[in-house]
Amino acid sequence: MSLALSLGFGALAFWHGAAQAQGGQCGDRTDIVTQLHDRYGEARVGAGLTRGQMLELFASATTGSWTLLVSAPDGRSCLVASGNGWTDTAARPTTPGV
Repeated sequence: MSLALSLGFGALAFWHGAAQAQGGQCGDRTDIVTQLHDRYGEARVGAGLTRGQMLELFASATTGSWTLLVSAPDGRSCLVASGNGWTDTAARPTTPGV
């Protein structure tokens, strides 16, 4: 599972670079996070670092919406992906080699 997540995050980092190059949906992180909360009821449910940037997952268990955001150290953020049908799952212990 860790390999799949790593591969997925690598692909997202690539998409993020493409979004920035195309002038995708980017802006000030504080403004974007406020809009995610106010419009969709989303809150941060996970985060990690990739290539010097922060990858954050925002979701709402109430509405089922989710958004993946990548933020640079300068406070600029870009929306990478979003969707519906989010469900919270309990964390499972991982077994090495599985």
